[in-house]
Amino acid sequence: MPAFLKSVDPAGYDNVVLLSSERLKHGDESDARAILGYLLLRKLLSSGSQAPRVLVELADADNISLFDNRSGEIIVSPVIVSHMLTRVALRRELDVVFDDLFSSGGSEICFHPIAEYDLAETLSQLPSHELKGSEFTFLDLQRAARIRGEIAIGIRRVDQERSANGGVELNPGRNENLQLNMEDDLIVLANSD
Repeated sequence: MPAFLKSVDPAGYDNVVLLSSERLKHGDESDARAILGYLLLRKLLSSGSQAPRVLVELADADNISLFDNRSGEIIVSPVIVSHMLTRVALRRELDVVFDDLFSSGGSEICFHPIAEYDLAETLSQLPSHELKGSEFTFLDLQRAARIRGEIAIGIRRVDQERSANGGVELNPGRNENLQLNMEDDLIVLANSD
């Protein structure tokens, strides 16, 4: 509804997510509403210079072609679910991992400044670790996160926030020396409690 979209001032957000509705009987109608919402949103945001990033969830992969030459990200939830089920069917031990990641009380992805980890002090307490000055590897970051009960999955560099990926680097080489800024973030999986 255009009036509702205007009232929430979508230009004031960094990201907008349009989800398909499960209340509708047909996935086609749900996709039609999500696509209409996307088009209305783009029309409202066309006058502004700083538009938020948009993520649209679709139920039918055939509708992806409607987004050719348009900005935004598209996910097709049934495809994601089928890929996850295939993974679990091939490797049953992953069921526990997916349950933890996707349940309501499970893990969440967090961004913590690297300075919070006090890497030199934390890593010096590990018996088999050799400090190499102020250079750290992703393995070092993983070890520091593990001590706090977290799983390190990547880094976000503050000086690259305007790049295409927002400065995010997932799963960097474990033994590669990283030139870190203490304002950079460590991306971790952590329990929400």
